[in-house]
Amino acid sequence: MDEQGGLEGITYERRITIQLPASEGQFIMRKADWFRIERNLSNIDEPIPWLQIVYSLFFGIAISTGLSWVLILNDVNLPPYVSPLYVCVVGFSVILGLVCLYLDSKLSSSRKKDIKKILDDMGEIEKVIPQFHNQDHTHG
Repeated sequence: MDEQGGLEGITYERRITIQLPASEGQFIMRKADWFRIERNLSNIDEPIPWLQIVYSLFFGIAISTGLSWVLILNDVNLPPYVSPLYVCVVGFSVILGLVCLYLDSKLSSSRKKDIKKILDDMGEIEKVIPQFHNQDHTHG
């Protein structure tokens, strides 16, 4: 206890080795944190494939509408607006399905490239710090 009746503080000292390149200013990061970030980037789950669901839905509408249109073409009592309506529904469904398919492929490849770029940058940083690449990635 100190003179005022309160508890004294606890002092904790630990020696750590910090390896820094001499050429630039740096910040300190625990190796365990670095490896955790690297591991988490490598293990990122794929997002919910909502665009795949949407384009599958559009293609399903187009196929079912197209098949039903083929089946009713021979109907003599068909109103004149039905056939063009079927063609429009099939056309718009195919176009929207293709747009969603294109967006899904672009977003997916962009996301994978971004993650790979970050991991490559981390690899470059590891090369700059002496003896970093000799350390075991499972320990911190």
